[in-house]
Amino acid sequence: MIKDKNIMRISIISMTLSVLFIIGYWLKVEGEDSLSSISQPEYMDKIFQKGKVHEMDIQVDEKDWEYLLENAIQKEYIMGDVVIDGETFSCVGIRPKGNSSLTSVANDSTTDRYSLKIDFHEYVKSQTYYGLEKVALNNCIFDTTYMKEYLSYEMFEKMGIATPACSYVHMTINGVDWGLYLAVEVMEESFIERYFGSAEGNLYKPESTNLAKGGDKGNKRGMGPNFIPKDQEEMNKNENLALMKEEMGENENKNMGPNGMSRGGTNLVYTGDDLSNYSGIFDEAVFATTTKKDYKKVVEMIKNLNEGTNLEEYLDVDEILKYFAVNTFLVNLDSYASNLKHNYYLYERNGIFQILPWDLNMSFAAFQMKDAQEAINFPIDTPVNGDTMENSPLLSKLLEVDEYKERYYQYLRTLVTEYIESGEYEDSLSQ
Repeated sequence: MIKDKNIMRISIISMTLSVLFIIGYWLKVEGEDSLSSISQPEYMDKIFQKGKVHEMDIQVDEKDWEYLLENAIQKEYIMGDVVIDGETFSCVGIRPKGNSSLTSVANDSTTDRYSLKIDFHEYVKSQTYYGLEKVALNNCIFDTTYMKEYLSYEMFEKMGIATPACSYVHMTINGVDWGLYLAVEVMEESFIERYFGSAEGNLYKPESTNLAKGGDKGNKRGMGPNFIPKDQEEMNKNENLALMKEEMGENENKNMGPNGMSRGGTNLVYTGDDLSNYSGIFDEAVFATTTKKDYKKVVEMIKNLNEGTNLEEYLDVDEILKYFAVNTFLVNLDSYASNLKHNYYLYERNGIFQILPWDLNMSFAAFQMKDAQEAINFPIDTPVNGDTMENSPLLSKLLEVDEYKERYYQYLRTLVTEYIESGEYEDSLSQ
């Protein structure tokens, strides 16, 4: 009789597992089909077409261009035209962008090759580039290979992370050669629509440094929030140099605030329900429709994250584990994985949060690593630098769960086998 009962239990368990497997497989296929069924915007076949170096000429009044160069730290827009692969788009906004890459050029008398941002609807509200609102143009100043950022985005995309499109651009300014740049899709409504089918939810770009604060939005000419009279220019340069050193890990005090906390909650450490505690997140909301009600969702997520409870009710755990697997592989420390706690996006949709990659020009151990040996031995179980795991709960709280840690290991293995050992990495290098 006992034997018969055991056989019955085994049969029920087997049937249940079979049904769960079929349901899981169906959901997986449905998810893949729904993603592939999203129609891609026209700009993906234009400036982000792979396999070619695109041509771009920025046409501006010489006096306006000189103003931009002389006041680059202010990140102020000037008006100009841009010609992309022979097509002209008039009255676009053009401004410098970046943090350490910006201050590096500002403090280097031998170059004016700033990274730039073009906003197609800064002055003409209905104008886009085939549906694209903005494009970033990165100067790759810290990368003599010009490939770190490109390859890094490719790895995140390979792992199924929502990743901005990118391509190479040969730039000229008023016909004068300005060199090779990497064009990167700016993460706004068009990006969210491209990956998720609609621009629902809320997108944040947490920023922990004062130089970066509000910087992604840019400023009107002569109205920058950091406007300082010309006679303080030398003081600005010294302060900017100090900030750059802090970003590069050269300052003795690497933390951005008291007790190792970054400005305005960008480390996602819970410090109470007061919304002002998280200004580094909320001041950088990308969508104009984001409200205080949406802010409270963020605080609720942060509270549960720090408590280690109901994680899957608030986080896309699988996506976040994949993100950190790639980030660790790249030893990409100019990110959430260092004391700066920036260069990432938080995307919330229906109360579930994802982390998305941004600004990968310091990947491949180009940031805060002393030498190759330190980079090679970078720990995968505690993949932070200049900070603690306790101060990095989005990473630490997930890796405290054995099941999640094993999945994280598996994603590291998947990246190695499917991107490196498969030859795809070498194929990208040889293109």
